[in-house]
Amino acid sequence: MIANPITLKNFFEKDNMLDDVGGTEYLVKLTRFSGSAKQAVDYAKIIHEMYLRRELVMISDQLSSDTLNAGEKEKNAESIIENTAQDVLAAFLPQFYLSEAGTGQGLPSNVIVFPALPETKIVESAFQEKFHKKVSISSNVKGARSRWLSMAKENAQHCLRARESDRSGYLKRMESLTNALGLNKIIRRMECFDVSHSSGEAVVASCVVFGSEGPIKEDYRRFNIDGVKAGDDYAAMGSAIRRRYSRLKKEESILPDVVFVDGGKGQLGVASKVLTDLKLQGIVLVGVAKGPSRKAGLERIFLEDGTELCLDRHEPGLLLIQQLRDESHRFAITAHRNRRQKRRNVSVLEGIEGVGPKRRRALLRHFGGASRVSGAGIEEIKKVEGISSKLAEHIYASLHDL
Repeated sequence: MIANPITLKNFFEKDNMLDDVGGTEYLVKLTRFSGSAKQAVDYAKIIHEMYLRRELVMISDQLSSDTLNAGEKEKNAESIIENTAQDVLAAFLPQFYLSEAGTGQGLPSNVIVFPALPETKIVESAFQEKFHKKVSISSNVKGARSRWLSMAKENAQHCLRARESDRSGYLKRMESLTNALGLNKIIRRMECFDVSHSSGEAVVASCVVFGSEGPIKEDYRRFNIDGVKAGDDYAAMGSAIRRRYSRLKKEESILPDVVFVDGGKGQLGVASKVLTDLKLQGIVLVGVAKGPSRKAGLERIFLEDGTELCLDRHEPGLLLIQQLRDESHRFAITAHRNRRQKRRNVSVLEGIEGVGPKRRRALLRHFGGASRVSGAGIEEIKKVEGISSKLAEHIYASLHDL
């Protein structure tokens, strides 16, 4: 639950309120209906069954005393459940409308919510104060609005079932991988490293993180690798892993249960040495090497002791490894391409006398890229702020070796 109630003062300052609820998985489904040019009605349904499963475990422990009968237990549980839903809804409204409406354009005149929100007047006043627009928030509706609200509930429940199905499949993959690795407890956190470069240029390493419910994208990290020999993937991998876990150790942050590296025994050996140097124990290391013809399902999986793990190509655990590896590969390639493009944008203009960082930025901003600067004529270059006619001629001559 949210620790502090919503007030008009803090209503628009709670950017992380949904996180404050506990970082749990809530499904928010909105269905928008347009009645007329002046009116739009939003119907919000908060589905929070996944969170309640955790809550009810605590509730059952708290209410196990013989002084409470079954009826009282049920009543107390319902009360806690309802309060939780209202807290989530109160947290959701400012986040959704701040991100979607911005300055208030598109903000509906009526918002219908379920369950009822005790802070209705505060929220309405907050919207009025922020956007200078009257917004009515209600939950007790009849007629067509009641039918539309029912449709919104059905949509939310359908999305929840689909989400639950996806989560169930992920948990099966996680369980399969846990068994394949011979672990005696379920994996809670995994990290996977990959290195990307173009013939040693703009080397970038990626680290993606998966938890018990899938990717944790806010924990993804990329590492620009400098000071290693071009094409030395071992050194690049070692640098990224050392930087990653040196920092986690220093900050006493959560360490992963399993670390995957994209590569075979060589990369695995580098990772093992780094963790040994850092005196980090209890982390399972796994190497994921490309198989024959690089086809999915033919990967070779190596453990830290050099043992090769043989998994059927349809094994759920192998599918999870592929998902991790593909995600780290995607993240690394994207970071590499961005770094390479940024470097090339700057390098073509570097060394031109009279063109410092400020003018380089002005040129790149005006033309949209270094290649377009190279293709521009003197008259076009002169139009850039801070570029004189003489300097434009000099830039043109430098770019065309005149």
